[in-house]
Amino acid sequence: MSKTQTFRHSRRRRALRRLLPVFIIAVLLLALAVGIALYFSGRDTSHSGGTSQGQNGTTTVPTTTTTTLPSFTDQTVSQLSGAMSAKNALLYDVTHERVLFDTNADVVCSPASLTKIMTAAVAAKYATEENFVVGREVYLTDPQASSAYLKLGMELTLPQMLQALLLPSGGDAAYCLAVHTAQRLYPEEELSNFEAATRFCDLMNEELEAIGAKDSHFVNPDGMYHTFHVTTANDMLKILRFAWEFDAVREALCTQRTSFTTPSGHELSYTNTNRLLNTYFPATYYAHAIGGKTGFTDEAGYCLASVAEKDGVQLIAIVLGCADENMRFTESTLLYEAGFALK
Repeated sequence: MSKTQTFRHSRRRRALRRLLPVFIIAVLLLALAVGIALYFSGRDTSHSGGTSQGQNGTTTVPTTTTTTLPSFTDQTVSQLSGAMSAKNALLYDVTHERVLFDTNADVVCSPASLTKIMTAAVAAKYATEENFVVGREVYLTDPQASSAYLKLGMELTLPQMLQALLLPSGGDAAYCLAVHTAQRLYPEEELSNFEAATRFCDLMNEELEAIGAKDSHFVNPDGMYHTFHVTTANDMLKILRFAWEFDAVREALCTQRTSFTTPSGHELSYTNTNRLLNTYFPATYYAHAIGGKTGFTDEAGYCLASVAEKDGVQLIAIVLGCADENMRFTESTLLYEAGFALK
């Protein structure tokens, strides 16, 4: 080989050595680009909810749409907050399992007779099919408490006792249910009436913990004020939903008025204190309301836990600490109307 040929070959080798790093970098960049493309392609497929086979056997990615439920605007929330006297309030969409509105919903407060919703649920869960005979346990009732006018020796079925508890908000019915339920559950302990009422409250608190009502604690079955007898609007929502699962409790909560003859032959008639249900009070009657329970003490203010349905949507409104008797109804209606207006 001549010197000229040797020189030319040497120059080509030097040129190839210069190009080799460029070639390697180009290959690496190409591989990186392919990897990125495959990664995003795979992620898009997973988000689409799966793949399907087209007519020609190729894999196609179906298109999906996400439906977002409407919610209150900031302006609506501000208007609702400004229109309400309730210190603690909550509007819950049961159908779609979401909170639509709340104010101070986690702030601890007194539940007043909304307590009786939990009393009813625990009694319905633990009571046997035996009837309840009214005894001296009714003397545990606070003189200021509302009454179902139960008398010694009256015998009532469980559904009748729940009506006496939830419609006129009978404190006497609360103690009769509590004492007899506990004494039947723990016969070997020979509990006094007071001890049985206390043991029933222990059952209530166990159930509160089980349903996640972590900020509630009850020391009596009727809701009379006590420093350590507390709940929140969020917890009252859980309590009402728990109680709603028991047929006899739900029926009582949804009854406008009732009359019945007890097994002992006594005639009793009750009207629900929840005026959302009562056509005799047109100023507070709400056609879409289906059930609920009132409460009041000086310390708790006027309270209401209620349920309404319209066009296949069920809502729950909790209002606690309202300024006067009628406001708990009108403010619940205000919440319901706003909730049902969402389309």
